[in-house]
Amino acid sequence: MSMWDKHDKMSFPAHVHILLILECAVCVCCLAYLFLAGAVGAVKRTWAVILCGCVLLAAMGFLIYQLQQARLNRSNFERDSLLLAMQKAYPTAIMLNLTRNTYRYFPSADFVTRPMPRTGSYTVLVDQTAPDVYSAYRDAFYDFFSRQALMERFAQGETTLSFEQRHLGTDHLYHWVIQYVYKVDSPYSSDVQAILLARNNDEARADAEKLRVALEDKDRELTDVYSSLTNGIVKVAKRKDYPVIFANPAFYSMIGYTKEQFEDECYGYLSYITFAQDGREGGKGFEALSPGMYTSGRYRIVRRDGGLLWVRYDATINVLEENVYYVMFTDISAAVQNEQRLMEQQYYRDLADVRVSGCTVIYPVKGNGEPLYVGGNIYSLFGYTPEEFKLLCREKYQSFVYAEDYAFVLARQDEALAQNLERFQIEFRVHRKDGKVIWVMNQASRAAGYDGELVYVCMYIDVTVQHMREDEAISKMERDALTGVLIRTAFEADVSALLQQPDDGRQHALIMLDIDDFKRINDSQGHCAGDEALRAIVGALHKTLRSDDLIGRLGGDEFMVLIRDIRDAQTLADRCSTLCSNIADVSVGGHHVTASIGAICFTTGDAATSFNALYACMDTAMYEAKRNGKNGYCIYSEALYNNWQL
Repeated sequence: MSMWDKHDKMSFPAHVHILLILECAVCVCCLAYLFLAGAVGAVKRTWAVILCGCVLLAAMGFLIYQLQQARLNRSNFERDSLLLAMQKAYPTAIMLNLTRNTYRYFPSADFVTRPMPRTGSYTVLVDQTAPDVYSAYRDAFYDFFSRQALMERFAQGETTLSFEQRHLGTDHLYHWVIQYVYKVDSPYSSDVQAILLARNNDEARADAEKLRVALEDKDRELTDVYSSLTNGIVKVAKRKDYPVIFANPAFYSMIGYTKEQFEDECYGYLSYITFAQDGREGGKGFEALSPGMYTSGRYRIVRRDGGLLWVRYDATINVLEENVYYVMFTDISAAVQNEQRLMEQQYYRDLADVRVSGCTVIYPVKGNGEPLYVGGNIYSLFGYTPEEFKLLCREKYQSFVYAEDYAFVLARQDEALAQNLERFQIEFRVHRKDGKVIWVMNQASRAAGYDGELVYVCMYIDVTVQHMREDEAISKMERDALTGVLIRTAFEADVSALLQQPDDGRQHALIMLDIDDFKRINDSQGHCAGDEALRAIVGALHKTLRSDDLIGRLGGDEFMVLIRDIRDAQTLADRCSTLCSNIADVSVGGHHVTASIGAICFTTGDAATSFNALYACMDTAMYEAKRNGKNGYCIYSEALYNNWQL
């Protein structure tokens, strides 16, 4: 028996019934006795007392009866009121006893269900109801409402179940029906019992559809507005990783994804495109929001191409949608870069020790060589603006450094990096913007950069004057005092340095000349005339040779010439012939001066070739010219060597 069956059969307790019956019997007896006693005129006092007691008991019993009746009426009224209210909300109400597989149906004016017995088998009820369920929901209806399914779900701890489906009504139309099943714990039985409530949900469905259409129209209007904005507008769900519900085209353009790519590669999650070092701020700043509040912040977004984009977000929660954020993203990359650039330049400005005599340039220890900071006085030293100098270092640094010093500069810098030097100093030549070549000293010291990476703070100082003085002193030491050409040691050093260079396919030449009968000039006209003859011969050499050819005096009346990059032996022969002619034009005290010349062609990169070896070959060729009558030249060859050996 169900709880509701027990409640329907509730009545007065048994002792109340017995008391009422006894009271009625006593009252009847007393009345009968009084009638008989009165008739004979023998009323006694004792019986009068008994009569009064009986009347009192009868009155008390009547009072108890009225109170119990009122209590019962109230209980029935409350039950009926509850049932009436429940039936208004849920016209269909069925009490289930799943253990006994029975049900009790409370009839109502519900059009959804077909007429059914008030009680019966629950399994039969499900089978009879299923054909009225719309076919698309029929299998789910069986899976949900079967006796076994309900008992299993209750056994798992569930106490409230709900299901919505379409059901055929008495008007032969399908209607939306929402059904709830509540587990009932009865104090009268250990059976598994439940109550099933159902009601028509067409109106709620219609209202929801109207609301959905209205929201779609509103969203469509908002979408049109959002699509015209250049800022990224995003609607984000308040869930893990913040899935994007809606985003305008500007947002997808900002992050470099199409909508499909974002959903496929990032699963539509806002936090998946947040730069990891920013702690996934894509959402963190939203967490403290409550309806009506507003928050703002900035972090970096990782674009699809891997680039980083600084954005500012302005977020709020709609008062009507507490689980949805509305966020506007603004690209602030340029502003952040300018801000960081200003802070960085201020840091390096403070780090740089700018002096009047030079300028400060700060380079990264590791990088492409582009300066991080260039002092404003770079213009007075090199003629470049700071921006031009940065571009020059990045693209044309090799053309900025003097060609012969470039390899030396790179080697010195690599050495400083390899040895992890705190400080180093280097001097080299550079081209100013106006083309002038100057000497600079680079005094470099290591320091921590703005971002923590190591940098070199380099002080460039113009040392051109010092080098000019040094070059002048060296020149005086290396030059012959009488003729101004190189002395033997200096000339030999330059030739030896050239021989050590790798073979680049070019050919060079050495020429040795000796003045014919120079002793006779000294003996006949004096040493002053001899000195004049030597100076005249050097003048003839300068007249014949190029400006970058080297001339050296080996001693006495013997000279040597280095000609770089000569085309072939014929060109050398023409040059020697011209030398002989120009020297023959020299006249000292009416005496024409002549010279005998020996020459040789050579290439660099051969370890077996030395200055002394070339000197021996030229000497052989020169004596061959003297043997042939002087005032001539001879170019060394293997045939000449073999002839002299014989």
